Amino acid sequence: MPTNDSAVSPLLRHMDGRSIDDLLDLACMALDMPGAMLLLSAPPGRVRRGTLKADVLDGVDLAAFHGTGGLRVVEDTRADATLAHVARLGFYAGVPVELDGETKAILAVFDACPRAFPASAAAGLERVAGVVAGLLRMATRTDAITREAQGREADLVRYRKMYERSSSLARIGVWECDLVTGELTWTDGIYDIFGLPRGSPITRETALRLYSDESREQMERLRSRCVAEGGGFTLDIEVRTMTGQARWVRLSAEVETVDDRPARIFGTKQDITLERQLMDRLRVLAECDPLTGIANRGVFEARLAEAAAAGEGRNRLAALVIVDIDGFKQINDTFGHAAGDECLREVARRLRGVFGADALVARIGGDEFGVLAFGPREEAAIASLAACAVASLAVPFVWRHRPVSINGSMGVTLAGSPAHAPSDLFAQADRALYAAKAAGRSTYCLFDPQRHRPGQSGRRPVAVVSRNSLP
Repeated sequence: MPTNDSAVSPLLRHMDGRSIDDLLDLACMALDMPGAMLLLSAPPGRVRRGTLKADVLDGVDLAAFHGTGGLRVVEDTRADATLAHVARLGFYAGVPVELDGETKAILAVFDACPRAFPASAAAGLERVAGVVAGLLRMATRTDAITREAQGREADLVRYRKMYERSSSLARIGVWECDLVTGELTWTDGIYDIFGLPRGSPITRETALRLYSDESREQMERLRSRCVAEGGGFTLDIEVRTMTGQARWVRLSAEVETVDDRPARIFGTKQDITLERQLMDRLRVLAECDPLTGIANRGVFEARLAEAAAAGEGRNRLAALVIVDIDGFKQINDTFGHAAGDECLREVARRLRGVFGADALVARIGGDEFGVLAFGPREEAAIASLAACAVASLAVPFVWRHRPVSINGSMGVTLAGSPAHAPSDLFAQADRALYAAKAAGRSTYCLFDPQRHRPGQSGRRPVAVVSRNSLP
């Protein structure tokens, strides 16, 4: 690429780093890619999103590699001599951003793993590159107009339309509020975000009514501090449009002063509803067991550690219960793995039904479940819950019109003295579970912290025994 940055410098002056990052984020989201880069002639290219780090392409002359031949796609970099040695880079697709016949930048997306790149994705990448080219043109022209002090109304209208198109693509708009008169001004993008007719009269009070109560309180607090002290802030707010749609909006604000007095506050609003939905889905995938829909072991251990650290309190940890399904392998062998999967889901439902919404029920192993019960540490109440859970699991479930018998053994330990550490609680419940199985299964055993008397079980007193491994 040419080293002349005459077209790039205006872009860097008129777009801050966040704006460029937002554009790359848009490319990642639109094309379902973990990484995107805009390689300018100066400074070096930027890498955004995903686990790929900014040094992924260090040592690669990307401009020379890509050339000027238009779109280039390498679906598997192992087959390309130039990129085969680059660690953590399995896929590359890039398109030159041209201005006046010269390549001023390369817009690229990439992944750590090889992947296919359909024609629709290639067309999408070229469209985003067109937006970048438009921004380059707009920045160059704006810079020339500023330097020469020449107002060219037709060009400004055209570039404003280009900006509005790119803003619409990014679902972003600009707002301004006069701190003296209270007059509020929006671009079309914000009207669209709030579901209001473009150009309709708008007041600050009307806008605030669309905020959720919590978001409005947070925003007002930050706004007041910002006006009093100067500076700016960024806040994700929850709104409900005039048509009743719930949306998440990223609000940025900056105060401008005149003669050391705050004169106006301005910024951007961007619809990030899709981003929040994607994050929520990722969080569910990260925290839930995909088969049963309840918490997984990671969440269980984190909640146990949190409860153990919190100690005494209104919602203190009362007991830890480990549940093992008796004869689970036989169900799989007799009725098939689909029946085994349904058995696990049924056990999860029944445990949640017995221990209630305040308890955390998690799948912590193949056929093993964990329960954290909160509230008073009353041995009789915990024992009653364990007995109900054993009885609930003993009821057969129906699989393809046939009853399937299931049973569960449970080890129970009360939280508190003498053990507070999660590992101690796990060990105690595990030993009690081993004792329940030794007592004949389909029962529960309460761990005896004194170790000088038998523990109590749902059938008969059972001595606590040790077990070498923890769950």
